[in-house]
Amino acid sequence: MKDFLSYMWTCLAFCSFSLSEVFASDIKSIQAIKVGEAIKIDGYLLESAWEETPIASDFIQRSPNPGGSSRFSSEVRVLYDNSGIYIGALLYDSAPDSILKELGTRDAGLNNADLFAMGFDTYLDKQNAFVFMVSASGVQTDMRISPASEDMNWNAAWYSKARITDKGWCLEVKIPYSALRFPDKPTQTWGVNFMRVVRRCREESYWNEVKPFVQGSVNQYGELQGLNDIKAPLRLAFFPYLSTYMIHDGATGKAEPIVRGGADVKYGINESFTLDMTLVPDFGQVQSDNIVYNLTPYEVRFNEYRQFFTEGTELFNKKDLFYSRRVGGTPLRYHEVAENLGEGEKILKNPSGVQLINASKLSGRTKHKTGIGIFNAITSPTKAIIMDSLGNKRTVETSPLTNYNMFVVDQPFMKNSFVSLVNTNVTRFGADRDANVTGFLTNLADQENNYAMSANVMYSHLYNTSGKAEGGYSYEIEAGKYNGNYTFALGRKGISNTYNHNDLGYLSNNNEIRTYLNLGWSEFKPKGNLIRRNSELTVSLGQYFENKDFTTLIIQSSSSFLFKSFFAAGFDTEFYPLYGKDYFATRIPGQYFRLLPGGWLNGWISTDYRKKVALDLSGGVFRTFNQGMSQYWVEVSPRYRANNKLSFLGSFNFEAPRNDVGWATIDADGESVFGRRNINTIVNTITTSYTFTPKMSLSLRLRHYSLSTQYSEYYKLNDKGAWYDYPQFKESQDISFNALNIDCVYAWEFTPGSFLNVVWKNSITDFKAQYIPSYYSNLKSTFEAPQLNSFSIRVVYLLDAQLLKNRKNV
Repeated sequence: MKDFLSYMWTCLAFCSFSLSEVFASDIKSIQAIKVGEAIKIDGYLLESAWEETPIASDFIQRSPNPGGSSRFSSEVRVLYDNSGIYIGALLYDSAPDSILKELGTRDAGLNNADLFAMGFDTYLDKQNAFVFMVSASGVQTDMRISPASEDMNWNAAWYSKARITDKGWCLEVKIPYSALRFPDKPTQTWGVNFMRVVRRCREESYWNEVKPFVQGSVNQYGELQGLNDIKAPLRLAFFPYLSTYMIHDGATGKAEPIVRGGADVKYGINESFTLDMTLVPDFGQVQSDNIVYNLTPYEVRFNEYRQFFTEGTELFNKKDLFYSRRVGGTPLRYHEVAENLGEGEKILKNPSGVQLINASKLSGRTKHKTGIGIFNAITSPTKAIIMDSLGNKRTVETSPLTNYNMFVVDQPFMKNSFVSLVNTNVTRFGADRDANVTGFLTNLADQENNYAMSANVMYSHLYNTSGKAEGGYSYEIEAGKYNGNYTFALGRKGISNTYNHNDLGYLSNNNEIRTYLNLGWSEFKPKGNLIRRNSELTVSLGQYFENKDFTTLIIQSSSSFLFKSFFAAGFDTEFYPLYGKDYFATRIPGQYFRLLPGGWLNGWISTDYRKKVALDLSGGVFRTFNQGMSQYWVEVSPRYRANNKLSFLGSFNFEAPRNDVGWATIDADGESVFGRRNINTIVNTITTSYTFTPKMSLSLRLRHYSLSTQYSEYYKLNDKGAWYDYPQFKESQDISFNALNIDCVYAWEFTPGSFLNVVWKNSITDFKAQYIPSYYSNLKSTFEAPQLNSFSIRVVYLLDAQLLKNRKNV
């Protein structure tokens, strides 16, 4: 959970965007040599061309001793031919038998194994890069870096072989040009860097120094020179799939076999732009959502696991304007079906998801570094079936045929600044609303990248069924110092009461203004028993946009420490010193709930992940200064690594608000009812995985969520937001909700880019309008509820002309 102070630095070093420049004198360069003989990727580096190639060496630590020389020497060589780039690395180690080499699934990234990584900034723009990692056990990880984010879901087909030797370990890699994008010119210079992680020492070092107090990593790359007359190949790949399902619904007792087929297509329009399409997609094998019972007034945001929507979407991830779960998500009027049933009617069918017909995305950058992204998706109409007491059936359209579209233009300038224009559009056919949102975003940084200012303005139009438009806007501006030991940021954001980008984006609430100041301090040099420490203080003031009424004053602070034993610890506090106003808790526009002064105190510890047994422990307490409202929570996350193939991870979380006053329901008069309540929330997750080879694994994930709420008194609110007794209300709002999900996945990459997956999924939800205090009673009730079981087999095969052509060399 919180091995961030060790794992985080490694990942962020390759995954941050450029806000600071490295002086030219700090930049190393290496010459790539063109090779005429075939290079076999076997991990031995026996070809004569390797001996005649310049060497990249003298790696510099980023952690634990920034600026110090790596304790072990490394030698890296670069070759190329007409089909791809070759990397050969000799990674010396005085104790080869101590090299850590835990296995993991593809894209495992930083597990308990030594690691070597290569990053290529092919357009030399200091912001975007392709990164390829290989562990000492041979596990591949690849990702793309952009100014917006790191894309760990991006996958390419490439080749690598790692071997342990009597001098350390050796690595040989081939990256086909079809896995990269680069400009069309006769002589090229790319940004490049190499990273080595010696896991048992927790040492992270780079060929071209990466300074921890400078934001970003791509801006700190060295240069790869000597790439002459390389041509981008035809980038055309098909990913046809065939899947079969057997789904058993415990509620109806029916078992339904399903066979599906479709394909994904990747086409390189030119050296810069790629078109991705998915035709008749199948997402039935993605990881189950972490279901919760939502007691808040805000929509629950779920993670995206569908690869098409997670891979290559960095241009679209702008200020939450693109929330891909909207596409193929819950139908627009799904909940209205149950709310509008007539007497004696019942629901026979009401799909909770919309079928995606197809989706496509076009993205890339021109030779002037202008980024362009276009996304489009179409979903089919969705209907519910209702039957009355006489057996007559009727249908209700819950979602019409819908088109989702997004367009992005992003232009970097002055080395460290950028401006972006974004537009999203949702068109629903029939008597349903349409939506259009336009956003303008910019970031301006000084030449040294110490100081920057960012701003964005967005405007939304919602068109109701009569075609009448309702407009709204939001804005945000922030300025500060972002590099060095001391940082600060001052900002303000406002969202009007009519602004809404939720048809394709995610917005928890509008009608709010927030002004904030953040102060930070970090120390990266080891001192005494500490390797690294940082502290942060944030003060924010909230207002209700519609009438500029004060809502909250929040004072937050946090500190974290990483010790030389690689034991990490930290704490944070959050105080609300004044009475506040919550205009969203009541679910009624214009009415607010009075917030009591109070505060949180949280703490955490994390032990050394190199050990077979490690533990993350965190917890916290909250209490109001009056009325006796309190809450405490604790989470225990043990992990056990039986060997380099088998591991176990648990997470056990308990939250217990006591004497809490919160929203309960809307009464018959249309007024909000609040109640005093005790809540027990328990979330237990167990994950185990066995990795047979770097290409084959078996994993099992079990998650049980349990929430029980007991009300003792009910209240109404006066015009000051304070509650008073409501003895007339007699409808119990006690609930017990349980959700259990099991995901068992066998995955085999039988050839680069081609997969066989066998998945068993079990899903159970159980709701009772009563308070069940015993966890074991809740668990028993869950297993007695109807279960939805799914067993599926899916084969995806990569058809890539370039890989087929060049496979003889690897």
